[in-house]
Amino acid sequence: MVAYDKPHKTFEQQLALLVERGMTYRDHSYVLSSLKRIGYYRLSGYTYPFRVLDDGGGRKDEFIEGASVEAAIELHDFDVKLRSVLLAGLESFELALRTQIAYALGKRDTYGHLDPYGSLDSVACDATIGDSSKSHYDRWLEKYESRCEGAEKEDFVKHFKEKYDGRLPIWAATEVMDLGGVVRLYGFLLREDRVRISRNFGPRREPDFRAWTKSLNLLRNHCAHGDRVWNRSFTYTLPDFVEPHIDPRLSHLAGGTQITRRKIYALAAVLASSLIHIDPYSNWPRAFATQAKKLPGVPQVATFHTMGFPTDWQDLDLWKHQPTSRTR
Repeated sequence: MVAYDKPHKTFEQQLALLVERGMTYRDHSYVLSSLKRIGYYRLSGYTYPFRVLDDGGGRKDEFIEGASVEAAIELHDFDVKLRSVLLAGLESFELALRTQIAYALGKRDTYGHLDPYGSLDSVACDATIGDSSKSHYDRWLEKYESRCEGAEKEDFVKHFKEKYDGRLPIWAATEVMDLGGVVRLYGFLLREDRVRISRNFGPRREPDFRAWTKSLNLLRNHCAHGDRVWNRSFTYTLPDFVEPHIDPRLSHLAGGTQITRRKIYALAAVLASSLIHIDPYSNWPRAFATQAKKLPGVPQVATFHTMGFPTDWQDLDLWKHQPTSRTR
């Protein structure tokens, strides 16, 4: 195993290295200040597509003709704003999913989330990974209890500890869970509850929606941690979009490849469809489309295709959704 031995470089030296490898720039002060706020390593994720392809399909250290530092910075800044819009939509999705779970589970038992053999699917709760002695539910419960401890100073948590036995009813419990915890709890619900919830978000096949929740949770984590999303291929592949089990506004994704179902466009599309179903007043699809249209014009690398966007995406009904008018 070889130790990493590359020397530390000043910001000026980092810029000089980019130039040495073929990048150009127009404004020295601007690109230097951008390196100071972004960092060379993070910016390299946006300069990588500008590298020359080698015969094996990999990338050389040298950059293609016309590559500029400003173009890479534009891509980075576009990605920051895209993540911000995505986070707003994911926050709305998370809140709606919390509400739907609390409503469905609360009808069964005030403390249904603590009842794996009555209010939840015991088979799903008891499942384990490999030879692990802990079930999925036990792992979830540990994280949930840790979240409760971390929220002890919250007024609503103190209220239930001081006035009652300390257990949070499901409608309060979901407030201390992160999206990952909410998604895992959804997977523990009885099938009839999952089906009822999934149809409120659009899909006619519950397993499709369950897969959506996992992918959207992963997307949320990437966005929250500031990870690049504009041309990322995500870990989870969304299931096939099969008509008539999907929102007609998603029919343009039917027959898509696994590659496109792992790109940001497909994830944004299922998020948009879900929000339209759960909240007809949502303006998020238009907000996302407005930001996506601002993709910098760098034809060598920054194409909508690299994000999985279909050619005619701007003309699709999904992104032209008119929020239901509110009665004043």
